[in-house]
Amino acid sequence: MKEIRVTSYTLKLIAIVTMLTDHTGAMLGDVYGWGGWYWIMRRIGRIAFPIFAFLLVEGFSHTRNRWLYLRNLLLFALIAEWPFDMLFFRERPGAGMNIFWTLSLGLLGMIASDAVLRRCREGHYIPPVTVVCTVLPMLAMAFAGEFLRVDYNAWGVILIALIYYADGLSPYLSEWFRDSRLVKNILASAAVLLWMVLYDWSRGWIIECYGAAALLPILLYNGERGSYRLSKWFFYGFYPAHIFLLFLLQTALLDTRFS
Repeated sequence: MKEIRVTSYTLKLIAIVTMLTDHTGAMLGDVYGWGGWYWIMRRIGRIAFPIFAFLLVEGFSHTRNRWLYLRNLLLFALIAEWPFDMLFFRERPGAGMNIFWTLSLGLLGMIASDAVLRRCREGHYIPPVTVVCTVLPMLAMAFAGEFLRVDYNAWGVILIALIYYADGLSPYLSEWFRDSRLVKNILASAAVLLWMVLYDWSRGWIIECYGAAALLPILLYNGERGSYRLSKWFFYGFYPAHIFLLFLLQTALLDTRFS
């Protein structure tokens, strides 16, 4: 039996396909109303963000230049903002900010937390002080996410933070288990599942838990980059490009429907 190999390339493909399904469903729902197909497409779309958050933490751990990584996220956040506003907030532009801002806040929080952690270790701070100090930057980014009304608000940054701190625990548990990659995946999946439950509990209804299917590819992730048939810039550019195309399609459908 052939081994299933889930690489970061595979995860990115799953994430963009489910994200496209979600956004297409949202666009069609605005035009034709919220039918059964709308809820199916939106629930499939819940798979995307946990995978993107997981990949962000993986990217943070492996990138050679974290500030360059942040620059790229901010650049595409700016590019995507206008079509995002037009697609999702046509009647009230500025009511929200796209997911690249959420990811940027999460990455900035990890950069700050990592710097604080190094300083605490150099100063030989006691563990409780170290924990509090490393949590504060992510809390600050979560508040910023709520204030700026980024996609998923504070909850988006909280998911990134949970995966990041779960990843930080993995070296301690990996000493007891042979497969350190599996330990990291299990901890990340537990963080995602906890976030889904807390998010839905805060909203009073089930929506994010439909994205539990994201746990399977995360658990099967082998830690490898994979063979990229598509450039990394394709994955950056896909977000603003598909939103812009959906906005054009939405405009055409609305004009046709009400003409």
